[in-house]
Order: sequence, then structure tokens, then C-alpha cells
Amino acid sequence: METYRETVIQECPDEPKSQYDSILINIPEEFTSSYFLRDKIAAVGFLRIIQKNKKDVREFYIGVKNIHRFEDNKIELSSDNLKNIEEFSKKNDHLDALAKMYVPSIIGMKG
Repeated sequence: METYRETVIQECPDEPKSQYDSILINIPEEFTSSYFLRDKIAAVGFLRIIQKNKKDVREFYIGVKNIHRFEDNKIELSSDNLKNIEEFSKKNDHLDALAKMYVPSIIGMKG
């Protein structure tokens, strides 16, 4: 059984509000020792929504599957990544191409 650490990200608006938007992030314990305070990261996972007892109250959370660290605000791309981006940019039907990439993995959708 995998253990998770729950983290809450909450908005910090300039003006006080009666209720603040937040999202829960469940991070597998294996990732927590690899990252430190103030690391710039991208968390990749699945968004889940839980309906609470009241009709209008929903809780959002992300089940993290992977984490990428950004070093000095740089994103490093390999020559293969650059080649794929260049080939993709030459296509005229970007939306159709993206749909063909992702639709087969969406349950209930047919490509």
C-alpha cells in the first residue's frame, strides 16, 4: 500500500474574502524526500472532485503521479524533443492531432 502526504494549496488574493479557493494535493511519500522548500516543481496527476454533503460544496484534489523540478526557471529539451516540436508545428490541424494523441486514453471516447 502506497502512503501519501496531503498538501493544501490556497489562493492568496490581495483583498480578503469570506472563503478562499484551495486544492488538495496527495503526493506519494517517495517524492517528499526528493524536494525541498522553495523548489520550483510541476506536479502531474489526476484531478478528482468529491461532492460534500451540501449541494454547493465540492472538494478538489490532485493525485500526483510524477513531479518535475525546474532548475533556474529553465526547461531542458533534448534534440528529439525539439525535432518533435518542429514536426508538430508544421501540421495544419493542431487540435485534431492533439485529439488523436489524447482521446484514446480517455475512457469512453473513441478516436
